[in-house]
Amino acid sequence: QQQQQQQQKQRREEKVRLVTQSTGIPTLEMVRKSKRRASEDSTSNPMKRSNDVSIGNEELVLKLLMSKKLCGSVIGRGGVNIKELQNNTGVSIRVSHNQECYPETSDRIVLLKGSAKNLPIAVVSVMEKAYEAKDVQHTLTTHTVPSNGIAVVVVPTACAGVVLGRGGEKIRELQAKHNCQMRISRLNEVSAQYHERVLTISNKSSSSPPLDACKEVIELLVSQPDLFQYDHPHMAYNATPQLPPMP
Repeated sequence: QQQQQQQQKQRREEKVRLVTQSTGIPTLEMVRKSKRRASEDSTSNPMKRSNDVSIGNEELVLKLLMSKKLCGSVIGRGGVNIKELQNNTGVSIRVSHNQECYPETSDRIVLLKGSAKNLPIAVVSVMEKAYEAKDVQHTLTTHTVPSNGIAVVVVPTACAGVVLGRGGEKIRELQAKHNCQMRISRLNEVSAQYHERVLTISNKSSSSPPLDACKEVIELLVSQPDLFQYDHPHMAYNATPQLPPMP
């Protein structure tokens, strides 16, 4: 049992090392998060992932930001749309209350919970439903982009390097591939207080939502389940953010 626990710890630390090496963004937060998760797993279930099981069925949480009008399209009259989305994707979908907005924006939070396999598909389905009505627009208070059709993803700070890449190489590659514009919030912005960064994606040549780009970004994020974990996996941001522990 002790040997299995040690192997789990080594695998997780190796993942952090490889991601740090590939992105060029080494952070103590990455290491702390990985070690904390390894400790929790070995305490609650020493046999968990002992055989290096595929991450496809591991349950993860993902946050999107949407205007109130878009959220109305996602929910539908009497909740009919959101129920259909959940049934079709196998992902739990919740939307924050009308006055429960992300810090310093007027946007509501869409919280998705499901497997790494289903989350990218669910995000595309949610975006398609949100923009189904031709007259809807998305306005984000602090991340305005020149397009009505945008996707806004809340990324855990520890996982931002997966999207950025070494020296921004990955995000430039994604922008060129999908002909889109991407902007990620800086570490001195409000979202960083919660160990989160806000990624805004928009098409350059179209007002339609950037579905393919968004899907690939989500696939990148969920491919690193040890890093893709929110310190604040909730929709309420009223409480004072907790500062990270001293190294």
